[in-house]
Amino acid sequence: MTPQAQAQRLAEEFILKTFSFRDGFGNQVSLCAYDLGYRFKFNNKKRAVGTCSYRFKTIELSLAIIKANPELETVENTIRHEIAHAFAKHIYGTRTKGHDRYWKHTARACGANDVAGNKTVVGAAGKYTVFCKAGHEFPRHKRPTTLHKQSCAKCSNKYNPTYSLEYKQNY
Repeated sequence: MTPQAQAQRLAEEFILKTFSFRDGFGNQVSLCAYDLGYRFKFNNKKRAVGTCSYRFKTIELSLAIIKANPELETVENTIRHEIAHAFAKHIYGTRTKGHDRYWKHTARACGANDVAGNKTVVGAAGKYTVFCKAGHEFPRHKRPTTLHKQSCAKCSNKYNPTYSLEYKQNY
């Protein structure tokens, strides 16, 4: 089974699962993301492993990052993390924002790590590599849309043609 198929199966399983826990007010809560209207899909983001859209009621995983990190523990924790966002918004409404105490309480109840971000996840490879004349190089997913010249921020805090940047397309 491919990493994509495994991730999809796991995500759909957790979206259908009912989680029972006590909310921050002491009330017993039983919630299912599917019953709240949430669905699963993949996206093409290169920097976020998962996202939860309250507006479109979707829990999304980055296909590029899942392919680079096929470990099921990472996928499972990310899905639980995003479901916790959906539940926290449902329970606490506008009181919750991001990774605050309301979300942390809900994340622990859903079995997710209650910290934001995962430093062990390898990001998707950048489409471009940027080089400066001093030898610095760093990945970029997009070329800048601005037409003005750019220079390396590590070498100079304002534009300096000595440290101008060159883009090389990787794929």
